[in-house]
Amino acid sequence: MSVQYAPEKLAKAALDLGVNLDTWVDRDITFRPRHGGTAVVYLGTLRPQATRVAIKCLRFYPHGDESNIDHIVREIDVWRKLQHKNIVPVFGVVTKIDFAVSIVSEWMEQGNAFDYVQNETVDPRPLLLDIARGLEYLHDYAKILHGDLRSKNVLISKDGRALLTDYGISPLIDSSFSMTAAAPIRPTVRWLSPEQIDSFGEVTREADVWAFGMTVLELFTRKPPYHDIPDTRNVIARILDGPPARPTDQSTCSRLTDEWWEICSLCWRDESSRSAISDIANKIQSDPVPRFGSFWSISYIVELSFDRSLDVALASQNGLLSSLCSFLVGPSIRTDVPCNHPRVLY
Repeated sequence: MSVQYAPEKLAKAALDLGVNLDTWVDRDITFRPRHGGTAVVYLGTLRPQATRVAIKCLRFYPHGDESNIDHIVREIDVWRKLQHKNIVPVFGVVTKIDFAVSIVSEWMEQGNAFDYVQNETVDPRPLLLDIARGLEYLHDYAKILHGDLRSKNVLISKDGRALLTDYGISPLIDSSFSMTAAAPIRPTVRWLSPEQIDSFGEVTREADVWAFGMTVLELFTRKPPYHDIPDTRNVIARILDGPPARPTDQSTCSRLTDEWWEICSLCWRDESSRSAISDIANKIQSDPVPRFGSFWSISYIVELSFDRSLDVALASQNGLLSSLCSFLVGPSIRTDVPCNHPRVLY
């Protein structure tokens, strides 16, 4: 069967399973589409509550055989049933837009995590715990591999919570879709593990954990991995040469503490000894407690002692930290500054 008829078959299969939203979703034609490597994202509304939704139109056509169509629809049905505070809800599928398969999910007002952390007042640590817990849910409960974990596939809710999106899409595309002429090669090589380079991108739990480590680095530096290597071929060679080096620029060093660098290192071990994401998530929660103003490195506290003009917020519940800061900075320190002050997040 030619590819132009495959969406029609998928629409019927999706209708039979209750995930076809063609008659319930309307595209907002006033919204400028967002173009990505594998999809175009439109804004839409889901009736009857007029819920704002993202319509991710894949730049791929599904193979037309019946078993493959069933596989795609059943995967989307599985995603629709996922429920976790760090997973973007999927509502279903539409096939009426651009004659392609489009996945309908909840719209997140604050965009993706990479753009979000460009605001220097944003603390990446709560986001990273959210990401780890979301990935833990996918691995341990849903038995789903993400396959394309990076900060641009993490969306931010109104209340600043991080939610994983595009989970499972990369493996599904690889197994069930044909690339269209307009679809470029996916620009995700910078997050690949060394074993994926050798196995042509095979997705595993261990590869997801490696990508989580790269996402940690990405959110702390506010730059893509290997940002200083523009040529993709050289990036591949660098990945095969070993894990990334620890950043040396002062702005990153003051935030990326020894504890967080240890977490990165656990994610970048050899595949056979790489930590599970559940262990990583527990370590994040128990060591560098990812809450605003609740974990400061000694190096940063010392830095404060040389800048008495800074407005510093002390965590009143942490007596030891307050005493140490008072000793280093002196009695002129202010204690009435809100905890979202840009200088106390790191």
